[in-house]
Amino acid sequence: MNFNDYQQQALFTAVDMPRNDDLIHAAFGLISEAGEIADAIKAEMVYGKPVDQVNQREEVGDGLWFVALTCRLLTISMDQLVRDLPPDRTDAIGRCRYAIHLADAAAAIAMRIDSHVVGGRPLPLEAVRQELGRFLMHLRSLGTLAGVTLEQAAEGNLRKLAARFGGAGFDAERGLNRDKAAELAAVAGNAA
Repeated sequence: MNFNDYQQQALFTAVDMPRNDDLIHAAFGLISEAGEIADAIKAEMVYGKPVDQVNQREEVGDGLWFVALTCRLLTISMDQLVRDLPPDRTDAIGRCRYAIHLADAAAAIAMRIDSHVVGGRPLPLEAVRQELGRFLMHLRSLGTLAGVTLEQAAEGNLRKLAARFGGAGFDAERGLNRDKAAELAAVAGNAA
C-alpha cells in the first residue's frame, strides 16, 4: 500500500479548519488514540478484561488517520515515513511498554505543536517527523500484537470511514451519531 494514497482517501473525511486549529486537532487525536489503546491494556491488567482485538485494530487505524492528518499539515510524506521505519521487533518490550512509548511520542508531538500554535515558536519539522516515526513504530508494534499490519489497519480504517460517512466526506451529524457495530464489522472485514 502507498500510504500517501491512504492519506488522500482517508482525509476526504477531514473537517476543513484553519491550520492552527487543524494542528491542535491532530495533536489531540494522536493523544486520544494512544489513550484509547492504553485504556484497553489497563483494563486487561487491572480488571482482567480481555483486550478486544478488533477494537485494537480500529484504534491502530484511527492512529494512522491522525498521522495522515499531521503529515498533510506539515507536508511530510506519509509513505516515506512508513518506509523509513526500522524493522518490526514487536516482542522486544511488550504491549504495556509499547502503549507507554506511543503515548510519550504523541505527547512530544503535541507539546511541539502547542509551543508553535500557542507559544508562537517555530515548529521544528524534523523533530516532529522523528516523533511521528516513533509514534508509527509503536503503533505498528501494537497492531502486530492485535494481529494487524499497518497496511491492514489502513484498509480497515478506510472501510470504517466508508461505513460512517459513505462517500460524502465529513459530516458532523454522521460523525456523532455513528453505528459503532457497523464500523467494527467494517474494520474486521465483515461488512458488505
